[in-house]
Amino acid sequence: MSQPSILVVDDELETVELIRAAFKRRRCNVIGALNGRDGLRLAREHRPAIILIDLMLPGISGFELCRHLRADPITAHIPQVILSARESPVDQAEALAAGADRYLVKPVGIKILVSMVEGLIDQHHLRDCLA
Repeated sequence: MSQPSILVVDDELETVELIRAAFKRRRCNVIGALNGRDGLRLAREHRPAIILIDLMLPGISGFELCRHLRADPITAHIPQVILSARESPVDQAEALAAGADRYLVKPVGIKILVSMVEGLIDQHHLRDCLA
């Protein structure tokens, strides 16, 4: 399997860099976007194995980004994980309804994040192989 790409859409550069460092040892290419519009463009351009999305983004929100990604045939199949400081069950339900596969509350442990991302990538790859 080729080197997977992970798209991180978060308005905090520190978060993007932290995730990049966590996955560097795992030979994953991490692409960063600091707003929803760039995230949408980069998702279409790079077709990453998974997309990690913050809810509070400039331009379009994480909720809107999830909906756009699910509505686009090019990106609809890509697993999406919300990473947000917002703990509200209402936000979690809205994110899942918008198309997110998982919802993690920040701060999240790096080991938990890495394990979830690797599991979703493996599930998606297996699903593709069986299709």
